[in-house]
Amino acid sequence: MFLESQKQLKERHKGVVYGYEPTGLELSTVGSAVYRVSENQIAEYWIQQENQGLREQLEANLKKFS
Repeated sequence: MFLESQKQLKERHKGVVYGYEPTGLELSTVGSAVYRVSENQIAEYWIQQENQGLREQLEANLKKFS
């Protein structure tokens, strides 16, 4: 059996992300996960996340504090 989930995540930038120090500003990204379930346990999983937009947000937030 396969299960799939897609979600847009919005979080405050509280920790170092890709080398960018925390700003406290909101970041958002889209991700998806696919799980293969066998005998009621996750046997394998694949996770994808859109990173370019996240990096662009981090760069724009850095400029706000420069």
